[in-house]
Amino acid sequence: AAESGSALMSTASVNPKPSKEHRQWVKLVKKWQAHFWLLDWVFKIDTVDGRDTEDGDTAGKTTSQPAYKQATVTQFSDITRKMTPEDLDKTACHEVAHVFWAELSIFIDQLIDQIPEAARPLAKRVNEEIFEKTTTRLTQVMVRMEQLAKSSKAKVP
Repeated sequence: AAESGSALMSTASVNPKPSKEHRQWVKLVKKWQAHFWLLDWVFKIDTVDGRDTEDGDTAGKTTSQPAYKQATVTQFSDITRKMTPEDLDKTACHEVAHVFWAELSIFIDQLIDQIPEAARPLAKRVNEEIFEKTTTRLTQVMVRMEQLAKSSKAKVP
C-alpha cells in the first residue's frame, strides 16, 4: 500500500534509472501536490515521449479518481523538453490543479447527466472550457503566490 501523500515514480519505458527530465518532473509535481494540500492523495507520476493524437500539442495530462484519492500526472517529454524551467514548473502546477478540482468536476458531470440529453453535449463542452480556463487562472495565482513568497523571504535576513 502506498503511503499518504506519496508519489509513485514510473516511466513509460522500462528504464532502471529515471531520466533527469523525469526526476525534475517528479520534483515539481510533488512540490505542487504539497502547495495544493493534496498530500493525502497518491500520485503516479509519468513521463512519456509521445502521446495519443487526442492530446494534441499539450505538455501534460492528468487523470484522477477522487473516491480513492489517486491521480496520474503525465508529462509528454517531446513537448516539455523544449520548455524553460519556469514553463515546466507552470505545467506541473497546472496538472496538479486539475487534481485539486477533481471532486467538483465529477459532481458537475453528475449534474450534467441529469439535464435533458439534447442539452448535454453543449453543457459538457462549456463545462470543459470553464474548468480549463479556471485551472489556468488558478495556476497563474499559485505560481505568482510562490514568486511573492520567495521574493519576500529573500528580503528577510
